[in-house]
Amino acid sequence: MTIRRIGFEVCGTPAPKGSFRLGGRVRTRSGKYRPIVRKDSDRTDAWEQAVAWAARRAMEGAPPIAGPVVLEVTFWFVRPKRPANPYPPIDLDKLARSTADALSGIAYLDDRQVVRLLAEKRYAEDPGARIEVWRWEP
Repeated sequence: MTIRRIGFEVCGTPAPKGSFRLGGRVRTRSGKYRPIVRKDSDRTDAWEQAVAWAARRAMEGAPPIAGPVVLEVTFWFVRPKRPANPYPPIDLDKLARSTADALSGIAYLDDRQVVRLLAEKRYAEDPGARIEVWRWEP
């Protein structure tokens, strides 16, 4: 069975991929120093696991899409009681990066296949995301 388009929802609070930060350094046995690298966000792993689980269910055992793909994502966040900003404050590109990485090997072979990305963030009652992936055909 070949999947050309999938769509699914993910429950949970979306988390950005973030950058890695230097957490100090440690001396190795050879006497050289090696940097300790830490993630910016501890929630990223949980979000990527939730996306991967939902994608596996949507794919129903079909192989990943080969060739160029379009990724469309709408992220939902719970509105704070007094929002200082009309939109959620998390960087949209970092949210898309964590989601695209989580879909690699499941919805498509590698996130390098994404040739078009449509992403937005909104407030809603329940946090999560609506994700659609389809094969791009010019």
